[in-house]
Amino acid sequence: MRTIIRLKPILSILAFSPFLIQCVASTQDVKNLDLRLRSMDNKLINMDRGMNDLKEETTNRANKNSVEALQKNLADTANTIDQLRTKLLQVKGQMEENAHQYQKLQETGNDYRDSMSGRLHDLNTAIENLRLSLDEQSKKHQELETRILANEVLIKQNANGIDSLRQARADAAAEQAKKAAEAAAIAARRAEEARERARLQAEAEEKARKAEAEAAAKARKRTSSPATVKLIEPEKEKKTVSQKTSTNKPSAAKAQSAASSKSSAAGNPYEKGMELFNAKKYQDAYASFSEYVEKFPTGDLVANARFWLGDSLYNQQEYELAILEYQKVIAEFPKHDKSPAALLKQGLAFEKLKDLETAKLVYYKLTDDYPESDQAETARSRLKVLK
Repeated sequence: MRTIIRLKPILSILAFSPFLIQCVASTQDVKNLDLRLRSMDNKLINMDRGMNDLKEETTNRANKNSVEALQKNLADTANTIDQLRTKLLQVKGQMEENAHQYQKLQETGNDYRDSMSGRLHDLNTAIENLRLSLDEQSKKHQELETRILANEVLIKQNANGIDSLRQARADAAAEQAKKAAEAAAIAARRAEEARERARLQAEAEEKARKAEAEAAAKARKRTSSPATVKLIEPEKEKKTVSQKTSTNKPSAAKAQSAASSKSSAAGNPYEKGMELFNAKKYQDAYASFSEYVEKFPTGDLVANARFWLGDSLYNQQEYELAILEYQKVIAEFPKHDKSPAALLKQGLAFEKLKDLETAKLVYYKLTDDYPESDQAETARSRLKVLK
């Protein structure tokens, strides 16, 4: 309708355009034109009415369709609202359940939080106690290190003192050994002098025996003659010789024992010496072993013979001389089996002489030089006793 109203001026212009162009108009033409205009106005009015009717019809139809659509929409909306209410109820139920679960979780969380808080408190307490313990241990460790350092200093000082003491004892032992050697030399000289005296005495006794035998023979010859004076002279000679013999009887017995020992050991002095030693005839054993060493200075049994020389003297309580014999074994045969045994007997000899400090030094030397030997074990036992 609005479109038609807007076209009316244009249509009017178009209608009058021929007259404007020709600029000439008659009355009849004006009437015709007026009729035409009225006709057109009527048509326009009719058109307006038709348009209004059409508009009303359209509006009515639109309203009718709108109501139906609205009703349908309302029905759909009501259905949707019901569905939404159902979902809302479901959501509400889920929310209530979630709230319940949340409450339970919150309660559990509170319990867990309280438990964790207690555990953290206990852990902090334990850490604090551990820290205090570590501090105490650190102090003790420092004190222990200080003591260890002090003990190390003392050990070094004691070691130096022990070395000095051992050196002093070794020097004293060497000095004592020197004195013992001198005493042994004197004793050896005396023994040699005694053997020489025994030999001279044996020769004198042999001469006296021969003289007695000759006198007895002469006496037997004279008994066949009547002269009584000659019978008295052999008796006097016999008496004189027997008096001399009885005077020197002990010395003669010793000389005969030594002579018999030498004669029996002529074949194998070492074996004879062992027989005599086992028979506890230590003096005769000493003589046999000495003979072996003199005859066989490079023999296989020299180290053994030297050791048994020391043992023979040890069993006669000649401890100083025994120490010297043992020292020869130690010095000349350090790798021989008798060397650790000689060291052990040397220590025992010093114990017998009441020189316990030197005995300890000998035992220490034995355990250092021959740690795996049986004698070393005995030496350790003796050191425990002497300490």
